[in-house]
Amino acid sequence: MRSFVVASLALLSFGSSVLASPLKEFSLDDPSLLGRDYPLLDKREAREAAASRVLSTKARAAKKARALEYEDHFNMVERAVAEIAESQGLTKRDLENRAIARRAIAKVQCGKGTKASTPICRKYARSDEIPAFGHVSCNQNTGFCILKCANGYTLRNEICYKNAANCQAKTCPTAPRNGVYLCVPGPACRLVCNFGQTPNAAGNACVNTKFDVNNCGAPGNSCPYSYNGLGTRSCYDSKCKITCPNGYYRKTTGTGDRFYCSTTP
Repeated sequence: MRSFVVASLALLSFGSSVLASPLKEFSLDDPSLLGRDYPLLDKREAREAAASRVLSTKARAAKKARALEYEDHFNMVERAVAEIAESQGLTKRDLENRAIARRAIAKVQCGKGTKASTPICRKYARSDEIPAFGHVSCNQNTGFCILKCANGYTLRNEICYKNAANCQAKTCPTAPRNGVYLCVPGPACRLVCNFGQTPNAAGNACVNTKFDVNNCGAPGNSCPYSYNGLGTRSCYDSKCKITCPNGYYRKTTGTGDRFYCSTTP
């Protein structure tokens, strides 16, 4: 009987303490909930992260491909330079002196427009520092002297290259602007472009992959138009961009691969 009474009193005491404690109201605004993870709410972030990883992978692959292409192109030009230099009796030091002289000539002011004076440029140019089939002249637009090659020649590595008419039995095409054809083993005609230019996929034209919207970053890579039709596409430093009208802000889509113009920042 005594044990029953003790148990009853303990139960009554517990119930009283529970009733005396107010129940905490549940609220979505509770700061303690902000640190919790809810996977269902992170699906969008996960998709965006996955899309970003895909774009990064593609960018790295494209960069590697451009590096390999440049290395192959560079090695081929180096071989051509060595062959032409040897045929003209030029040493590596001779080519280095030509490069120094060309940079010095480019700093000489010769007048703009009707005041342009090529004789001023000739005064500072030594004949042994000018490549065969090359000459100096005054650039009327910039007002500075410039070293140029004769028509049908292209300046690369301080040598004026002549477009190869034939590579043994193979006839080379007419050289495009900013480039010439050289003979490579095969035999075959290989297009070599001026610095800042790259042969296109067909190998018959030189394109600017840094600023050409139709060949941005790589030959044939055309910059997409604005997602909502507003703005002008452009290519700067091998990257596609959109130039928005005044009063608009450039933004990217959720996947990060398209630009568009918006009135909100």
